[in-house]
Amino acid sequence: MIDETLGIHEGIRYKGKSEGDKRPFVEAHLGADLHEDSGEFREITQVVDRKNELYEKNVVRPNGEVVKDVKGPLKEHDGGSAQRRRRGAADSAAANDQDKEASDQ
Repeated sequence: MIDETLGIHEGIRYKGKSEGDKRPFVEAHLGADLHEDSGEFREITQVVDRKNELYEKNVVRPNGEVVKDVKGPLKEHDGGSAQRRRRGAADSAAANDQDKEASDQ
């Protein structure tokens, strides 16, 4: 007998751009996202609002535990993984270790 389970998770990403601008004035990611280390889908709300200089990220585990809840000025945000990719692989390894410690808490 074969017993399989299929789960469907939803999410949306969007970007708002003004004509002639390279970078979007707003980016958002809303919905489920797979956390690779734990294998669980976490609900994410992430908004980068460059027009109003705001950053928001909220991550919730399936059991309702809030893993991350950050709101504040965009200039105080560290850039996350995209910033690490620009810095290079050497810095990325140390930053990934810090992220893993934070997500395990």
